[in-house]
Amino acid sequence: MAMALLDSGLPPSRFHIDAIDISTRAIALAGQGIYGKNSFRAKDLSFRERHFEPVERGHRLRDGVRRQVHFRHGNLLSAGWLHGAHGYDVIFCRNVLIYFDRVTQRRAIEVLGRLLTPSGLLFVGPSETGLLLDHGFVSAGIPLAFAFRPAGNAAPRLRPRLRRAAAGVVARPVPAKPSKPMPVEKLQPRSTTTGKTTDVIEHWVDQARRLANQGQLVEALNCCEENLRTQPASAEGFHLLGLLHDAAGRAHEAAEHYRKALYLDPQHREALVHLAVALQKEGDEPGAQRLFERVDRQSAAGKSKGGG
Repeated sequence: MAMALLDSGLPPSRFHIDAIDISTRAIALAGQGIYGKNSFRAKDLSFRERHFEPVERGHRLRDGVRRQVHFRHGNLLSAGWLHGAHGYDVIFCRNVLIYFDRVTQRRAIEVLGRLLTPSGLLFVGPSETGLLLDHGFVSAGIPLAFAFRPAGNAAPRLRPRLRRAAAGVVARPVPAKPSKPMPVEKLQPRSTTTGKTTDVIEHWVDQARRLANQGQLVEALNCCEENLRTQPASAEGFHLLGLLHDAAGRAHEAAEHYRKALYLDPQHREALVHLAVALQKEGDEPGAQRLFERVDRQSAAGKSKGGG
């Protein structure tokens, strides 16, 4: 975010970024600002020359960028969290709310709403849009983004972007098209794939994800469907295809692809959560609750293995 704002010509004195996480370990790692070679896979790496310097473990953000980001430990659900803080013009809280139950989601959204300025924007993940619409927010109407503002507040005046920036899977409508469903009998569990097969899968999934991040949702959808017809089945590929249908507002089709992802990989956490949210949208609260309970058990098991 800091690099994008600096590249747009905004002076450092005009913006301030707070990066907040409940994990002190995550904060410590992020604060180092060191990125490995896998972080730079785009064709245009000119930004790396502007904003990074080579170090032993990869590339480190220059001090001018790092000074713009202030890392803080915090818990979104703690009583009085950031009470009295000045309002934020923009809050990014992507793919956090989906991990909470309904009551906790309401609490979190209330806190986020309190922290926004009257014309502030809240950015969430593709499967969280319905939550905000149900809790007093309206779409900001920004192309290629899941941006919302509190209902009744004036929309901010936005200048056109100077350059196209990558985002998460975004909400440009994807034209409906007939697809050829893949019978479950033809799917093979992930454990049967070889190392070479895994590399092939990771390559095309990464390609589809890059297309989606660039806003080319139709191309990303075609990439997923073509490769799922001609290449070994992939849990991550079906999950991404589900996200693309979710972004287009097709909850039923999204749910079907999340189910296929879970058939291949029953422990796929993101597919579990997104399927639960899709079931909530369809009114299947008991089914959604069962999936959320699976996520909770999975989290508890992970903590137990890690020594708490």
